[in-house]
Amino acid sequence: MYEVVKKNMMFEWGPIQQKAQQDLKTLIEECFHTRNPKFPSDQSLVLAVDMSWRAVGYYIYQRDEEDPKKIHYVKFNSLLIDPRQQRYSQPKRELCGLRQALEQEIYLFRGYRNFIVETDVKYLMGMLNNPGKMPNVTINR
Repeated sequence: MYEVVKKNMMFEWGPIQQKAQQDLKTLIEECFHTRNPKFPSDQSLVLAVDMSWRAVGYYIYQRDEEDPKKIHYVKFNSLLIDPRQQRYSQPKRELCGLRQALEQEIYLFRGYRNFIVETDVKYLMGMLNNPGKMPNVTINR
């Protein structure tokens, strides 16, 4: 397929290009699809957040009610953080990324009682369980 769209190349469509197009269509049809979460549901709605020095990436999913091993993805998204936030300490950046993801998807989580946040940082749990031992006012807030 790359050869068809290259600059300064003669456009040619033959059996090889046709097979490549069909293979691409098949792969797209077979890949996972996103769907809306089911309300109400016994399964949790999960927000998985990962923060880097420059952006926050997250996805939302819900497990299938009949087969809990099967996952239905709801949304994938990423948000850039501004240069000031890029200079935050790692714990503060993680909290900032979580806050941004929650604010971005507030319409989806509002009123949903069975909600889980997944993150790769264990010290966030310690911060939430011991709010009086925070390093500064901003993180407390």
